[in-house]
Amino acid sequence: MQMEDSALAVGPGRALACLRLRGLSGLTPSRTPRVRMARSICGLTCSSVQPKLLGMRIRHAALLTIATLSASALARPQEPVNPAADVESLFQDHNPKLNEMKQVAYHIERDLLQCNHWDEAEKWLTERYVQHNPLVASGRAAVVKFFGSRPKPASCSKLTAPVVAVLADGDLVAVVTVANRKDSKGEPYTTTWFDMWRIKDGKADEHWDPMTKP
Repeated sequence: MQMEDSALAVGPGRALACLRLRGLSGLTPSRTPRVRMARSICGLTCSSVQPKLLGMRIRHAALLTIATLSASALARPQEPVNPAADVESLFQDHNPKLNEMKQVAYHIERDLLQCNHWDEAEKWLTERYVQHNPLVASGRAAVVKFFGSRPKPASCSKLTAPVVAVLADGDLVAVVTVANRKDSKGEPYTTTWFDMWRIKDGKADEHWDPMTKP
């Protein structure tokens, strides 16, 4: 009984030592009582420890498999952001007020941002034009100065921006577009960009977008 208690009290380190002891063939069996006692304890300990070690290995392998599968799922590429099939129709609405707001956004997108007709900015932007883009100052004159030097395209009859959706509510209208980016490895991916305006008396009076400082 005392021997069995000693065997059950053996820790993991001693259990491993027992396993090594059992693997040695050069030891003579029973030169001293201590050797006999050690072999007896090892016999009991190894038989009880081996299933525990096997269970630990199984749990470790299971956790490693789960971690590998999780990493694979995270590395799976995203679904690309695609523009609407009929972009022009997104700027139309059965509600007269919302339709007017969407048309203001349409002309800002096409006439100003795409076609660079900034000499017509007065038609679509108020003089005070509050700007929340951190790279551009408020005021219509500041926006014209920022964008006005870009060349005008030869033809500008249709909006070509990759618009995903146009949302209007109250006095706000937002245009969501596809944004093409590259990650740190130079691999291309898509995400979304938005421009939102507050419309006042048929002109954009305030602007928001997700631009950040470099």
